[in-house]
Amino acid sequence: MNLVGRSTGRLLRRLLIGLIGVVAVVGTTAGPSNAAPYWQTYHKTPSWHCGSPDNLFVGNGLFEVQACVVRSGAYVQAVMTITNTSTNAMVNWKIGDVERRITATGLVASSDSCLASVLGPGQTRACFGRTLRDTRASYAHVSLWYVYGIFNMSANSPSA
Repeated sequence: MNLVGRSTGRLLRRLLIGLIGVVAVVGTTAGPSNAAPYWQTYHKTPSWHCGSPDNLFVGNGLFEVQACVVRSGAYVQAVMTITNTSTNAMVNWKIGDVERRITATGLVASSDSCLASVLGPGQTRACFGRTLRDTRASYAHVSLWYVYGIFNMSANSPSA
């Protein structure tokens, strides 16, 4: 191969590698995210602003429900956590509704739901709403519904 052919081949390889790198970066750019409709494990960080846990008694079980709003710079997300503090599985909870509301007006900025699930003894799960860019102060309003409509519990987080 002559000198010009080698240079062209190297140049094409470099361009191809550069193009692959650009596609990889663009393909991994973060956008709005949420875990709904599935309950997830979680780890609280200092960016979580949560209300006091509310106790919920269902049959022989005791559960704690908490509303949180997660703020990271200009991004905000509403979250509901539930902990089964009893020795019985909670099998009949139907759905968790997670809303993010604007503090100044109380208007709903986003609304998501998680599906029915089983929460075993000692387990903790969270229903995450969408992560959206919004600099307005927000709070989370969450509701937990029982399959047979025996209870409807709601709670609010502090603003963040």
